[in-house]
Amino acid sequence: MSTELWYPIPTYHLKPRFGGLITTVRKLCATNNIQCRFEGVSAHRVIRVVKSRKPFIECAPNQGPVCIGTRYPVISKAAQEYALSAMAYAVFDLVARESVRGIKKFSQIRLVGRPRSGRIKSNAERQREYRERHPPR
Repeated sequence: MSTELWYPIPTYHLKPRFGGLITTVRKLCATNNIQCRFEGVSAHRVIRVVKSRKPFIECAPNQGPVCIGTRYPVISKAAQEYALSAMAYAVFDLVARESVRGIKKFSQIRLVGRPRSGRIKSNAERQREYRERHPPR
């Protein structure tokens, strides 16, 4: 899976970098076999995917072009998955976020802590679980 939990912080420039693969949010959805849930200008926002040693995201303000640097080869499906999820979760592009909503491989939520249950554990249950995790040597 190519999606990552953390993305670089987007930097905003009047003119982002040029070069690389030129695509749109609609084309990224199509290559990942996802239905794009929007029509119009927002779905055709210009995205440039560039191969880079260090990932980066450069944006132009007000729905301008976006340049996404990725470690993957530009034409690969992994790079395009990364670009779509970075648009959804780092740039907070509404079209990308709505398009990947509900798809498990693009989900960024990691549950932390113990699972929720309907009752509180007793001290005996807590001690039993601790001993199962840490057997005596």
